[in-house]
Amino acid sequence: MSLFSASAWAGSAATSSPYATQAAIDVLKRGGNALDAACAASFAINVAQPYYEGIGGGGFALIHPKKGSDAYFDFREEAPKSTTPDLFAAPGLDKLTGGISVGIPGHVAGCGKLEALYGKLPWSEVLRPAIQYAKDGIQISANFESDETDEWERISPFPMTKEVFGGSLGKGLKKGETLKQPVLAATLEKLSKAGAKAFYTGPFAKAWWEEARAQGVRFEYSELQNYKVIQRAIAKFKFHSLDFETVSFPSAAALILGGTLQYIDHYRSKRVSSGPMEAHSPERYIVTLEAFNYFQAQRSQGVEFSQFLANKSALHSAFDQIDGQVLARLTKMKQASNSPTSSLPSSVPTMPSPPARSHTAHISVVDNDGMAVALTSSVNDIFGSGITLPGFGFILNDTMADFDSEPSSPNAPAPGHRPRSNMSPTLAYDAHHRLVAVAGAAGGAMIPVAVTQFFDNLLSFGMDPKSALAEPRVEWDSPRIRVEKSIAPAALQGFRDAGYDIEVVDSSWARAQTVTRVDAHSPWVPTFDARYDGLALSEK
Repeated sequence: MSLFSASAWAGSAATSSPYATQAAIDVLKRGGNALDAACAASFAINVAQPYYEGIGGGGFALIHPKKGSDAYFDFREEAPKSTTPDLFAAPGLDKLTGGISVGIPGHVAGCGKLEALYGKLPWSEVLRPAIQYAKDGIQISANFESDETDEWERISPFPMTKEVFGGSLGKGLKKGETLKQPVLAATLEKLSKAGAKAFYTGPFAKAWWEEARAQGVRFEYSELQNYKVIQRAIAKFKFHSLDFETVSFPSAAALILGGTLQYIDHYRSKRVSSGPMEAHSPERYIVTLEAFNYFQAQRSQGVEFSQFLANKSALHSAFDQIDGQVLARLTKMKQASNSPTSSLPSSVPTMPSPPARSHTAHISVVDNDGMAVALTSSVNDIFGSGITLPGFGFILNDTMADFDSEPSSPNAPAPGHRPRSNMSPTLAYDAHHRLVAVAGAAGGAMIPVAVTQFFDNLLSFGMDPKSALAEPRVEWDSPRIRVEKSIAPAALQGFRDAGYDIEVVDSSWARAQTVTRVDAHSPWVPTFDARYDGLALSEK
């Protein structure tokens, strides 16, 4: 019996949308592979959660094929040639909304390239579930309503956006309403017949580009025609006994995720004589927080993870600096806890979960032949630029806003550049290079936080995947830390004693989607983040 035989190792998928997960499983059942399923799910999210990702956006994919080497593909949005470093330097400029924020979309090119290289099913079959959802309609969830309500004032001035997403009262869709998108369905049908290239060149491409220009989009038709998917080097690192792969530039996943997980290993190896660290101890979270803070600062300075890999002394120096910050926090915490004057209250008022700035969708899929895909894509902020394209029905990204406003920044806007990202599609392997985990998350700057804490919970503390995702999150959102209210009271008090400025919230807005297994002889376990809508299914 094959190691990946369908009878025991059924194909599995996890996404933030029940519609998308069902699309992925249906494609697997029709004979498609993990790549077909991931792209089908991605197009389905364009219909079911169009405010998160879609054909007007872009992203990254990490592929573990049935045969051959793993590969990382960058189909991130690209800046127009007219872009200058001071694009967002004007005081008070809204960099999130309208044509100035739109980069050249890469989503269709990305799935088109991946299907050509790895797909089994015809292109039309991959798009079929999304087309059907757009025609038949999807039911609005409470989370859909909430996310749209948060953005309504910003996006409702765009006529097509208000028309499509206005609902029965024209003031935004409400839970329980059905959203049908016939214009988007027609667009997807045209693409399903003409192929992915039709989005970038030819009559269809010219037509949507002309409408986009009328909406203030700045890239030229020739730039759309010349957009390319880029295959880049995979970043590799170790954590516990597993070998990890994730994406490198223009994502900071390798730096923040890889750096933080390696630091956790470093720190725990140093304190081994003190005994194991407890999962809910303040120390456990402080170690992670200070590593995040360090590597996020490196990211803002334009440092790449490859620089640490090429120079081990630089990595050791980084660890020494983080050690110092951790020790300072722990010392302060110990002093405060021993002080008779320490009378801070042990609880902090809980705030509503903050609006999710710069969101995304992640898809994790494996099939029963051994192929796996971690695909993360986005239109950047919720509802992207706010522009729903008249006559075409899809939302345009605001990914240009991921460039920094400061012209001297390493991430300043520049022609043809792709802005920094936090998207973190990730694969993990055992010592025999057998795949045991496919993971990633949505949530802007909090993406590496969610993926790191998931793997730390899973591997350091032996949690099952569901518990590893559900475990309370602590996020560094400078200048404060954001703590989920379900955190242990002792940990919360420890953070206060350590000198952190704390914001307690109902829920983190980072959401991870994973497919894992205990070892290469165990079945896959798909798991979705219960903080949001989602579904995790296996083929059988």
